[in-house]
Amino acid sequence: MLCANALASGHLDFELFEAGPELGGVWVQGLAGPLTKNTHQNSPVSLQGVPGRPMASHGYMFPHWSHAARYIRDLAASLPSDSKVFLNTRVVSAEPLPSGWSLATSRGREQYDSIIVATGLNNTPKQAPSEFASFTGEMLHVAGYRDPSQLMGKRVLIVGGARPSTFDTAFDAAACAALTVISSRSPMLVLPTCWNGRPIEELQEELEPAELERVLAEMRSAAVALNKAWRLPQFVSTMEEAKKAFGSASDLFPALVRDGRVQVRGGVRAVRGREVLFADGSAAEFDVIVLCIGYAPNVGVMPPPWRTLTASSDLYLGIFDPLRDDLCFVGYLYGAATSHWRLFHEQARAVAFFLASRAGNPQRFASLVARKRQGTRSLPLAKHVSIVNKRGYFALLHEWQAGPCAR
Repeated sequence: MLCANALASGHLDFELFEAGPELGGVWVQGLAGPLTKNTHQNSPVSLQGVPGRPMASHGYMFPHWSHAARYIRDLAASLPSDSKVFLNTRVVSAEPLPSGWSLATSRGREQYDSIIVATGLNNTPKQAPSEFASFTGEMLHVAGYRDPSQLMGKRVLIVGGARPSTFDTAFDAAACAALTVISSRSPMLVLPTCWNGRPIEELQEELEPAELERVLAEMRSAAVALNKAWRLPQFVSTMEEAKKAFGSASDLFPALVRDGRVQVRGGVRAVRGREVLFADGSAAEFDVIVLCIGYAPNVGVMPPPWRTLTASSDLYLGIFDPLRDDLCFVGYLYGAATSHWRLFHEQARAVAFFLASRAGNPQRFASLVARKRQGTRSLPLAKHVSIVNKRGYFALLHEWQAGPCAR
């Protein structure tokens, strides 16, 4: 949808295919998609929405998914009335031609000068590790979890480290399950959601790198001190561990562990029926295992080698195919702060700029292509192949667009 807005602003002709009955992806799918009844956004409302069009708070610092859905529906309604948007239309496959692409959709087959792939990363849940194959209870990926009633009165094992889906599932389980245990192979780093009265992600957006690192060091130190004071098992206990860990923010989760409502244990060593053996030698029986282990990169409609690409290493600026000038990807890099609105907005603008240059400014387009074909650009990654430091990334995007002959 952000791509459609950017293309429309550049007066470029486009067609948009949406597999569902309305634009907006998982947020408008609600409980029919991978969201749960109690899902809230992980980023503060101050960072939600496209630039110049903020999201209403509805009294929440971290909005409920239904508020995001309302905002996205309003944004979809703002597309130009003559936009060619085809709902309930699934793209089945994409075939590269010597020039352009052939797309097979549920409407038929068409040829296009260029395609923009914006299906997102969270489409293919990762499979359970092999050691879980002998589990005889119920096992589901968090993408299939909807409501606390699925956990009511049961012994629940949540497999996953310090990530929002782990915390969200643990909050539900702690309120209604007979037993709630989290298995984390590495020590967990859990940071507070705010620091000196400001949400962490606002600081990540605003502070210069050196100042941000100083603040994060203070937060890691405070987290380590809290873990030691509360004797939290399987949490980081040294600054060295905290520096290596990829953490998430939660104010409630450490207290649930301290009070015994949630247990945290190490990695799973073996599974025998309903009994799970942990790396620390302990064991327990469970009725349900919820896998909070993320998603596998898979652009299923694309042929190899694009089907399993890694944006940071396979694409120029995480967007452009280095060799083909008719293929772009939007939404395959995430920001270190989990509000991705501006990140995707800037990517969409870069794509529109590139395609507008192709259509009407040959000199500028040749300059952009020449730099793109130099290969992938080293990106300011943040401890993960799909996560970038947004300030550094935006600087690279703007530098590429403002380079020699690109004005």
